[in-house]
Amino acid sequence: MKVITTILCLFILSTVYSQSIEEIKSSGNYYWGEGKSSTLNIADRNALTDLISQISVNVKYSVQMIKQEEDDVYSEYTESITKTYSNATLSRAERKVVEGENEVKVIRFITKKQLDEIFAERKVKIFDYIKSAKQAEADERIGDALKYYYWSLALLNSHPDCNKIKYPLGGSDELVLITALPDKINSMIHKIDYEVIKTEKRENVTDVYVKFMYADKPVQSFEFTYWMGDTWSVQNATKNGIGLIQLTGNDKDLIENVRIRIEYTFFNNSRIDPDVNNVLEMTNIPFFKNAEISLNADENIVEIATENSMYKIFQNAGMLVDVKQYVDKIDKIKNALVIGNISLVSDLCTSEGYKMLQKLSDYGTIKMIPQTTDLVAIKYNNEVYVRAVPMSFSFRKNNRNFVEEVIFVFDDSGKICSISFSLGDNSIKDILNKREEFAGAQEKYQILQFMEDYKSAYCLGRIDYLEQVFADNALIIVGQVLKTDAKPLDDMYLSLGNERIEYLKLTKKEYIERLRLIFNSNEYVNIQFDENTVKKADDSLYGIQIAQNYYSATYADKGYLFLMMDLKETNNPKIYVRTWQPEKNPDGSIIGITDFKF
Repeated sequence: MKVITTILCLFILSTVYSQSIEEIKSSGNYYWGEGKSSTLNIADRNALTDLISQISVNVKYSVQMIKQEEDDVYSEYTESITKTYSNATLSRAERKVVEGENEVKVIRFITKKQLDEIFAERKVKIFDYIKSAKQAEADERIGDALKYYYWSLALLNSHPDCNKIKYPLGGSDELVLITALPDKINSMIHKIDYEVIKTEKRENVTDVYVKFMYADKPVQSFEFTYWMGDTWSVQNATKNGIGLIQLTGNDKDLIENVRIRIEYTFFNNSRIDPDVNNVLEMTNIPFFKNAEISLNADENIVEIATENSMYKIFQNAGMLVDVKQYVDKIDKIKNALVIGNISLVSDLCTSEGYKMLQKLSDYGTIKMIPQTTDLVAIKYNNEVYVRAVPMSFSFRKNNRNFVEEVIFVFDDSGKICSISFSLGDNSIKDILNKREEFAGAQEKYQILQFMEDYKSAYCLGRIDYLEQVFADNALIIVGQVLKTDAKPLDDMYLSLGNERIEYLKLTKKEYIERLRLIFNSNEYVNIQFDENTVKKADDSLYGIQIAQNYYSATYADKGYLFLMMDLKETNNPKIYVRTWQPEKNPDGSIIGITDFKF
């Protein structure tokens, strides 16, 4: 079959190349552009420009002029949407060259059928983003839902059939997306509540802490920018709904009228999809004016920390201990981190704990976030985990802020021996709400601790931990590529089927060195987890499927992570399988524990 397909492709190519330039121009089967110059490169560039121009003329006749509403005034949507097809078009455009004595003539051409295929692919992507948005909304990841609905709308606005495309957005009825998508985004933005929980003023700086809620729950995967008096801030991420606004100066009007823009375009993230990035970069897409809100931060509103009921399971299991004995130590550590002098608290740490504190201090510029829930101290495996201290991290060279909840681990002598970043509330609840038949409180905390250590190792660049936690014979899937470096786990992946397996011959050492290069070449790495599912293979072997948002100074992506880990030895957990895939399988599934044979 492959041989027949290859022969057919060669036949088609030979047919194309046997045609003359004049036949291509006159056949009516192609869009073409022509360029001339004394050099091949310039002539080729001119031909490509002309090709895009010809396609633009065709699309212009197919597209009814899209309108954009802004301040109740309708303005014409620009004709630049066709430029967003340039990458896809140019990758498929054929070329013919005629060299003259002093001039090179180039013709670039693409069949009309190929252009239709490009439009069809964009339509499929529009629907895919809507599916992702609906799933994110169902999982209460409101920031992700806004992002995917908006990206779908952006791509829709660049499609020739934008006014006709329908999809069952809310229920079973198909709706015209050009009106349904803006209504959906506006509705979601309207449901976001916000309030100032604390304002701190010192010298020339005002810190405003804001809680964002959606359906009476802290909003998840949420980002925003704010007006600083002369420009808009970098994107700021929230953690469990809490965000930090930092204003410089004593402008009373600025403080009494803090302007916030709810982030829905996620332009920086769009680089993972060239089609979306091109549309956001090249066209004037709809602006949602109700995404800009204002609040008065001049009132020092302090919200009293409330009991954290999420950890009732550990109280019932007798794992909660009195947190008061750790509060003074935590306060000293917080102060040392803010002023950047952790040597002041070296006596509160073990040698390993101090190394971790140094990594935390070096991660970025740290700001403390007000505590909106009580600190909780959980005793597990002869150590006490104090959860969780919210902090904001900013980075000197990059326009992104993150909020993380930091967990401090104390040994039996009362010294800090480890530090980790907490999972989000949704992910924690997914683990803790498993039935008792699945796992008891001790086992659930072990899974939670493992995932938080894993997340923190990537954020804080803990190569030592990753070297230790990955088994020498671990199976690793990167994208859709499965690799193995040793037995006895060879039989475990037999049920995946040959069509889903490709081998990439990398040793564990090579994989770790790749991570080391990433950590050394980026100012920051951050990962956020959502919508996880945990399954048990046997008494100590677990599998977890989890949505992962990955950010670094040079790259960002979202995909689905699967880890199979053996937690039999509480102090020496092992990962035997790690997979990552950029999107779900066609049937909506993710590689998981059922794909492996034991």
